Amino acid sequence: MRRSGRVENSFLAAAGLIAPECRHEEHPVVILEKIESLALNFVYDLMSGCSDGVFHMVNRTYANAVHEEASGALLLGDKITVRKFNAQTAVSVSRMLQVVASVQQLLLSGRRVSQRELYYRLIDSFDSQAQLNNMVLDVSALFRAPRYALNIGAATRGVIAGNLCIAITGSPYKVDCEHVGPNGWPIPGDVRIALSAIIASSANYILAVIEKFGIFTRLVQDKFYNKLPCILICGKGYPAVATRAMTWLLASRLRIPVLGLADFNPHGACLLQCYRRGSVRSGVEGSRFVCDLRWLGLRSSHIATHSYIGACGEELTSRDLAIIRGLQRNHPVFSENVAFVKELEAMKELGKYELQWLYGHSTGSDFLQQFVLNAILHSDYL
Repeated sequence: MRRSGRVENSFLAAAGLIAPECRHEEHPVVILEKIESLALNFVYDLMSGCSDGVFHMVNRTYANAVHEEASGALLLGDKITVRKFNAQTAVSVSRMLQVVASVQQLLLSGRRVSQRELYYRLIDSFDSQAQLNNMVLDVSALFRAPRYALNIGAATRGVIAGNLCIAITGSPYKVDCEHVGPNGWPIPGDVRIALSAIIASSANYILAVIEKFGIFTRLVQDKFYNKLPCILICGKGYPAVATRAMTWLLASRLRIPVLGLADFNPHGACLLQCYRRGSVRSGVEGSRFVCDLRWLGLRSSHIATHSYIGACGEELTSRDLAIIRGLQRNHPVFSENVAFVKELEAMKELGKYELQWLYGHSTGSDFLQQFVLNAILHSDYL
C-alpha cells in the first residue's frame, strides 16, 4: 500500500509559510505533503519491482481546455499526462525531480527565487533557460499549483504609469505613478506581492497597452493620463502572470473598464485573448486573473478610416494564417463573438498592421493621442 507523507503544520505556521489568502491546495504544507508522497510512491514503485515509476500531471494543451461561462476563462480539464521513468525518459525525469527538490527547499526555508536564479542553480542539468521554464510548468502541473505557490517567480516585464498611487503591504514607501518617468514603474514579479498592493486612483479607464513599449512610453511622456484620467499598463509582449494579476487587481477594485491596444495581426489577437481568457500553455495559473478586456485597437475599421494606416500593411504569412485558424478553433471568443469573428476575417483580407504607425504619422504623437482619445470617448471598442 502506498504511503502519504505529512509535514507538521506547526513548523510551517511558525515559519510564517502559510498565507491566509492561499487556496487550500496552494498552502506550503499541502504542497510539501504532495512532494513527500510523490517521493515515497516513486521509491515504492521501484522497490516493488515496477519497472516504471509513474508521474501524473494535468494536461496543459488545448485538448484539455474547458471554457467556463461565468468568467470566460479557459480552464484546464481532467485529462492527465503520464510521464514514466525508464531509459528513454531518465534525463527528463531526473531534471523534473531536481526542480521538485528545489521547490521543497524553497518552501521549507520560506525563500523565493526567480526562474532565472533557479536556472543558474541547476545550470549543469539544463541546456537553456527555456528548458528550465518549461520544466517548472511541468512541476506546477504535477502538483496542480501555480508557480508562485512553489515560491518560484517568472520574470516580469510589465510596467505601469498614470492616475494611480500604489504601496506594497509592509513597505513604508508609496509610488505616485504620475511621476515615474517614461519607462513606468516595474510591476513586482512576485504575484503575491503584486496582489498585496494598496491602491488609490481617480482613473476612469485602464488602458492596457498590451504589446508595444514604444506606444506606452510615448503616451507617458505626453502625459496622456492628464487628458483622460486613466492607468497605463504595458506587458511588453505576452503579459507575465504578475502583469495580468495587477491588471485584474486594478479592474476588480476600481471597477473600471480595461481597454487593449495591440497590433492588428494574429499575434495581437492572441495577446488580447491572453488577458480575456488566460493561457492554457501556462498550465494551472493560466486561467487566473482574467478580465473583461475590450478591444480598443487596432481594428479593421481604423485601417479603413485612416488612409495613412491603410497604406502600411503587410501580407499575412502562412504562420499568421495558422495562428488565426488556431484562434478560431480553440478560443470561443473568436468563434462565437460575431464582432471578433469579423475582425479575424478582415485580417485575412487586409493583412497586418503595427501600432507604431500611429505615431509615425506626420503629426507624430498628437495623432496617437487623438486617435486613442477619440476611440475611448466614443466608446469605439469591442
